[in-house]
Amino acid sequence: MCTAVFRDRIHAALIMTGGLVVLECCVFDILFQNNIVNAGLLELTPIGFFLMLLGQAHVLAESFAETIRKKEETLLQLQASLERERKSELKFLKSQIRPHFIHNALNTILSISRKDVPRSQELLVEFSSYLRGCFDFKNLEDMIPIEKELEFIRSYLSLEQARFGDRLKVRYDIDDQSVRVPPLILQPLVENAVIHGIRPKPDGGNILVYVKRVGDAVKIGVMDDGDGIPPERIEKLIAGEESGRGVGIYNITRRLKKIYHISLCIQNRDTGGLDVSMKLPLNGGRYNAESNLG
Repeated sequence: MCTAVFRDRIHAALIMTGGLVVLECCVFDILFQNNIVNAGLLELTPIGFFLMLLGQAHVLAESFAETIRKKEETLLQLQASLERERKSELKFLKSQIRPHFIHNALNTILSISRKDVPRSQELLVEFSSYLRGCFDFKNLEDMIPIEKELEFIRSYLSLEQARFGDRLKVRYDIDDQSVRVPPLILQPLVENAVIHGIRPKPDGGNILVYVKRVGDAVKIGVMDDGDGIPPERIEKLIAGEESGRGVGIYNITRRLKKIYHISLCIQNRDTGGLDVSMKLPLNGGRYNAESNLG
């Protein structure tokens, strides 16, 4: 008890005081019964115990009130966290509806329709598929076949290729389509590669979308041959402290951590450009963040 008081434990001093009061009362009563002290017929031990019980009742009441207060604080923090998550998810969904992209896509289709009607009709089908892919899910944590995500990506890239022409070259390296993924987990990375990796280059560039089996996991990612990202910005992007690329990357990282307990792997390529990937377990298990770096 002395150690608890010394370490300033909560209510330790009050409990120790109550114990000392009872001890002093017992000593006094022993001395009184042996006629060593004379204090009439008054015995103090019952009073000491009563005072100690009052102190204990006070401690219990304080502890109960503190527990209720902490639970209320935890509930408020949880509500605030859920509200932040809801706003973040809403922001992510809104980010998929890009007025400039829709405007540019429709202008491209209109321009092509003047000289190549069949091609414009194909692009309208791709545009319809793209819009459906933006909203064709009920929850961002639902699992969909990777092929469905790839169809969405192909529609998006077909529209961008129609716009950029030979400046945008796309390749796919897909050797496993058995994995199921959360919706919109890959498309924002493809869009980042187009907007931030290829579009700034006067001569355009290349994008590779890949799905590769790696042991009991599948590695999914996007490569481009743009200018890459300064290493000091990568952590800021993952933490959501950067605009532009940061919004999509932060939201994907947050979802990966929530579902799989992993993070995105962002690497500058030796030949130039960026490689952004993730390792997802085939069996629905979870990996530590460190295991996602390979």
